[in-house]
Amino acid sequence: MSPNPSHPPAPVITTADPDSFAAFTLTRRLPALLDQVMEKNRLSGARATPLRDLKRRLRAGTVEDIFSAHPYLRERMETAEQATWSREIGRHRGKSWLNLPWYFAESLFYLEVLLAWGYYREDSPGFAVDPYRPFKEEELRRPGGALELSARIEEVTSVIASPRQQLPILLQYCLWANRLDLSYSQLVEKYGNRLDLETNRLLVDHSDLAAERLLRARRIDLILDNCASELIADLHLVRALLTHASEPTVVLHCKKAPYYVSDATISDATATIAALVQNDSPILSNLGQALSRALEDGSLRLREHFFWNGPLHFPELPAGLKRELSESDLIVLKGDANYRRLLCDRRWDPSTDMKSIVGYFPAAFVTLRTTKSELIVDLPRETVEILNRDDPNWLIEGRYGIIRYCDPGN
Repeated sequence: MSPNPSHPPAPVITTADPDSFAAFTLTRRLPALLDQVMEKNRLSGARATPLRDLKRRLRAGTVEDIFSAHPYLRERMETAEQATWSREIGRHRGKSWLNLPWYFAESLFYLEVLLAWGYYREDSPGFAVDPYRPFKEEELRRPGGALELSARIEEVTSVIASPRQQLPILLQYCLWANRLDLSYSQLVEKYGNRLDLETNRLLVDHSDLAAERLLRARRIDLILDNCASELIADLHLVRALLTHASEPTVVLHCKKAPYYVSDATISDATATIAALVQNDSPILSNLGQALSRALEDGSLRLREHFFWNGPLHFPELPAGLKRELSESDLIVLKGDANYRRLLCDRRWDPSTDMKSIVGYFPAAFVTLRTTKSELIVDLPRETVEILNRDDPNWLIEGRYGIIRYCDPGN
């Protein structure tokens, strides 16, 4: 689907181009991830066989009907979720994994991981168990990890009295923590122990405007991306909003099932808040207690929906979810995948104005994204030419960031 029928559509990014980052992801990064899942969970024998088979199918297999292969899945998915996956798989059934729209291929892969793990099967030891839990726990508690980042954010922001000055800094922490995406281990290794605020790396910086809108908002929706370090940064922002905005309600939208390794589920959010409450540091414990009180009084709410870990783009938001989001004064969209879904994962001319594409979106939003895929908009051609010349991999290595405010209805 093109996000705006009146806008000339750009080509969809696919896995068919052997020189693309999409093909590299499918043939190199995702097979390596399956090895890591087996290693972290110490799987062998029969438990590892389905994951090894998925690894083989990525290179040599085709899209299969998951509901025929796993009939129990119909009992585990709500009707609308089943219908969505059935329709989208039907569009691509029989195609090679190396000839698929990239976002669909990634979404299907992460569902196939859960099926191979046994996440939906009651008689499996993997039933309802997060296969990425060891990854998440390690990033939360390791030296230099999420809890230490929390202390650093508190140290930097606690001396800033003005909310208008504090919020742009918190937005930058939320942005740059997006580098610590556990599905992209190379970036975690590169940036994991030095999460700096790199204002000079912002390609679009609407942080002051976004802060102004946040302070005026009565309802704020955060579409979460990664847990651990990124979620910690998000929770610092949430606490500041609950403290300084106009008696707001803050809604955190979580994945319904484990996805993209470190994407945040409700259980990840509650576990992170509990870890803060139980921390020996009074500063971190106070943060956790403030968030716990907000959950109890309803000013902070947790929501989940299958759309967040499904194969569709934002123009295809389910009607109920779209109505809910339309009640928001400002939506904060986190991460590269949500940026891709805004733009339907198409290769737009980089000089295209985002607002000309996203007129379908139900509310004003700010998107926070570090560059980890081969698409971008809102940049002058001259800037893109310089970036291409100086660093051919600038779009995929998380080096640059975007804080982009957009009000499609204004």
